Amino acid sequence: MVVNSNVFNFLYFFDFLNFLKLFPMKASLQLLRQCLAPLYDAREVTAISRLLIEEVCGLSYTQMILQSDRVLPDDQRARLAACAQRLATGEPVQQVLGFAWFRGRRFAVNPHVLIPRPETAELVDAVVDIFVHNSVNNTLDRGVEKPLDNPVDKGVDNPLLDPLDNSVDKGVDKGVHNPVYNLLDIGTGSGCIALSLAADIHPSFITAVDLSTEALTTAQENAKALGISNVRFVQADILREETSDFSTELSTLTDPLSGASVPALYDAIVSNPPYICRQEAVDMSANVLEHEPHLALFVPDDDPLLFYRAIARYALRHLRRGGYLCFEINAAYGPETYDLLSRLGFGEVSLRRDMQDRPRMVFARRR
Repeated sequence: MVVNSNVFNFLYFFDFLNFLKLFPMKASLQLLRQCLAPLYDAREVTAISRLLIEEVCGLSYTQMILQSDRVLPDDQRARLAACAQRLATGEPVQQVLGFAWFRGRRFAVNPHVLIPRPETAELVDAVVDIFVHNSVNNTLDRGVEKPLDNPVDKGVDNPLLDPLDNSVDKGVDKGVHNPVYNLLDIGTGSGCIALSLAADIHPSFITAVDLSTEALTTAQENAKALGISNVRFVQADILREETSDFSTELSTLTDPLSGASVPALYDAIVSNPPYICRQEAVDMSANVLEHEPHLALFVPDDDPLLFYRAIARYALRHLRRGGYLCFEINAAYGPETYDLLSRLGFGEVSLRRDMQDRPRMVFARRR
C-alpha cells in the first residue's frame, strides 16, 4: 500500500475529523486540497476536491462558493474525513465513492473492475455511431449463415445484403425496418461498454463476457441499477475460446422463433482487453497499480497482442459477414494490431486516434 507519510501523520496527530469542526466549508476544501497535493497534480486536486464536496455535501460548485462560510454537519464531516484518509493511501476517488460516471451514466466500481476511462467512452461512441447514426457503411449479410471454421480460407466474396432485411435469421416480420443487433463485449468488467451499447443501440441484445466472477457480479448489479435488461452475462475465458468453442452459452444465441440454441453470429464484437506489458508498470501511477485488477491490465512482455489475436480468431467464426471488430488498444502497438487483423483476413482495417491524438482504437470488418 502506498501511503504518503506526511499526510498520514497530519491526519493522525491533528485528528482530521475534529479539525474540520473549526473551519467553514471554504477552509475545509483548502485543507482537503493540501492532503491531496502530494499525490495529484493541481488540476486533479481541484477536480477530486470538488467531486467529494458535491457527493458528500450534496452541493454544486456554485453552492460551495455561495455557502463558503457554512460549517459542515457532523455526518458530512465524518464521511469527508474518512474519504480523505482513504485518498491519502492512493486509493482512486472513484473507488472511495464507489462509482464512476461513464457517458452520463453512473456505474458502481470496486477493486475487481477497471475504472471506466475517457478513451473507452470514445470507443463506445464510435460503435454507437455505426449502428445508430449509420455514419459508417453499415451493411451486414443477414441471410442464413453458418459459422465458418476458417473464413479466411473460404474466400467469402458474396455481395452483402441489406442490413434491414433480417427477417430470416432475426425473427422480425418482413417490412419492419428495425433489426435487432447482436453484439458481444469481451472483458466487460463493470459492464460500462456492454450496458452503454445496450442502452443506446435500439433494438439490440448484448452478450457481456468476463473471466472474473466478481466483475460479472458488479456488471449485473450495474445493469439492475440502470434498468437495462437486454444483456446476458457469461463467464468465459476468451483464450480458451480462441480456436474451439468451450463455452456453449457464449458461442450460441437463442433463435427468436423456435427458442432453440443456434450458433452465435454477432453484428459486432467490441473489447477493451488487457494490453499493458509488465515492463510498462514502472511508468504507471501507484493508484492504478495498487488498486485496480491486474487481471484486466497486464499481458506478458513477449506477447503484447495475446488477447487481440485470440479475440480476432474467435471473431472469424462468430462475427457475421460484414460485422465489425472494434478494439481499444495500447497506443504503443497500433501498427502491430493493425497488421495482425490484416494478416488474419479482416477488411477495412482502420487505426483511429482519440481526442488526445493517440492511436487508441482499431476497427475492422469480417469480409
